[in-house]
Amino acid sequence: WRTHAPIQFSQGYQDNMVLQQAPASASVTGHLGHVDCPKSPADRPMVVVSIHVDKDDYDAHPSPAIYSVDAEVYPETNLGEKYCSFRATFPPTKVGGAYTFEARYMTTNPSQTAKIRHVTFGEVWFC
Repeated sequence: WRTHAPIQFSQGYQDNMVLQQAPASASVTGHLGHVDCPKSPADRPMVVVSIHVDKDDYDAHPSPAIYSVDAEVYPETNLGEKYCSFRATFPPTKVGGAYTFEARYMTTNPSQTAKIRHVTFGEVWFC
């Protein structure tokens, strides 16, 4: 369920998904490659997740972010492997889309990104 990518969204977050619209807050989660997560929050890597209006040529001409949030970065252990995970919670967002979500792992090297495309906010029902 995890790869060696520097940053990735969790398995349940994929292109063409729907997140709950306002009045609820929506959140996304993910992981940072094989980064040991420091115990002190001040020493942990920084992850920023932004929401952009979706465009066919987003990679060549990204649209300005509608908003960005600093993600909470925290340590996790799975099957003895230690790594950093992140959670970004967005303010309540009215129905609409499509959006591109971009998670940016802020490193000293050029930042690394992961994207989810064609995200819509609407009513989410579980049956």
